[in-house]
Amino acid sequence: MNRQHFLFFVVLILFVSTINNVSASPPIIISGDGLNEKQIESLGLFPPSPPKMHFIYTENDLKAMEYSRYPENYFYLMNDIEITDAVWMPIGSASEPFSGDFYGNNNTIILKNDVTFVSLGNQNDDGYGFFGNIECARIYDLNLVFQGNVTSEFSNTGALVGKVGFNDYEYRSGLSMVINCTVQSESHTISKEKKVGEFIRNAINCIIQSIKHMFLGEKKAGISIENMKNDMLQRKEIAISGENNVGGLVGNLADGHIYNCSSDFSVIAKKDNAGGLVGYIYTGMVENSSASGSVEAKGENAGGLVGYIQLGNASSLNDYLGYPNITITNSSATNAVKSQGHAGGLIGYISNSIVIENSSASGPVDPPGKFGNFIGGWNEEHKPEVISCFYQDEEVDLTAPSS
Repeated sequence: MNRQHFLFFVVLILFVSTINNVSASPPIIISGDGLNEKQIESLGLFPPSPPKMHFIYTENDLKAMEYSRYPENYFYLMNDIEITDAVWMPIGSASEPFSGDFYGNNNTIILKNDVTFVSLGNQNDDGYGFFGNIECARIYDLNLVFQGNVTSEFSNTGALVGKVGFNDYEYRSGLSMVINCTVQSESHTISKEKKVGEFIRNAINCIIQSIKHMFLGEKKAGISIENMKNDMLQRKEIAISGENNVGGLVGNLADGHIYNCSSDFSVIAKKDNAGGLVGYIYTGMVENSSASGSVEAKGENAGGLVGYIQLGNASSLNDYLGYPNITITNSSATNAVKSQGHAGGLIGYISNSIVIENSSASGPVDPPGKFGNFIGGWNEEHKPEVISCFYQDEEVDLTAPSS
């Protein structure tokens, strides 16, 4: 065999080996600096045509994203941004869902005041959040900080995304992904040192104002100790509220994958389905994620992590990720949970078969569940599978009635 033949066979072997490795590599979601080329190809993240790049520097740059679905567009947040508006028009609606990729680059968007999420479209179908409706979209490495309450008068309300949907586009088909994102409220972002300093300054001001009141006859005594206590309590009660399907990160996960995300936002559903991370899941997955804000549903179904799990057609998850059912994996909730029916430390209510693995909950639950406080309730014909899960350091046993 001459040298040319030898080199030809070496190249052929390497080519065949590369093809086998690519086809055998399963789709993988990873955190950190992004996805490598094989994983990008397997997930179909890039369209066949060159992507359109947008660089976000200002609040106006963000607002300019409200009016189109942006397929084949890539957005990069280049720095921290502060938003002072009291009204926020979510990015993406039911008629024009956001379908691009948003890279937060670990930067932070700070909403300085109380905020109301509004919509000019179909109020019942729209999602309400910083992003309203997303389909086949990806949101990476984004931090949201809210320094005031967030309200919506409608369902499908989440701090980051109102509703995550599924659709088929020419260049991309399948579920949306939210990866490495956090939601924080002001009460958890102020350092202990700042809280102590603020309390001392207010106490000194209270004394000065009281002295003025005593000796100068002023009618107003300024800040009182009671007012300071109430102010500190109000800081702890910062919350996001909506009608049904309200979550600290996502309101309605109709078809999507949440990976390595967290929220410490308190959540209030005026009716049903409140979750510390997700209010309602139709089809979706939650992995390596957590919630720590209190959760309350004025109606039914409140969960420390997820309020209500439905399980519809899971074909998109099977196609992309190879999982047979909805799964909750390596996730936790440490919050207090309350509802008028079906409250669970991790999940409020489950209507179909799911798998929960390596997950935990530790917050108090009201009302307590029939078989412990990990899950509030489930359809008797579709008992969930629980593997290596714990509630307050005790392994979860769905066959043992609560004491």
